[in-house]
Amino acid sequence: MTLDLKTLQQRVQSVLGDVAHPRVGAALALSEETGEVCDLVLKKECYGKVVSSEALEGELADVLVCVAELANAYG
Repeated sequence: MTLDLKTLQQRVQSVLGDVAHPRVGAALALSEETGEVCDLVLKKECYGKVVSSEALEGELADVLVCVAELANAYG
């Protein structure tokens, strides 16, 4: 399945509707979600903890949603 940014932006806009973050909030949300991905990678790669593929997949999906939201916020 191929999904371009424009299509992702449209899907995110339709899901978020009026609850989308303001521009600075979208940027901060992206930073937060990226940090969560980094935390999972750190736990797995540096501390040898078990991290499920589903957990990483979910956080990566959150990052993509934030990227699309930020792209929408800046047109």
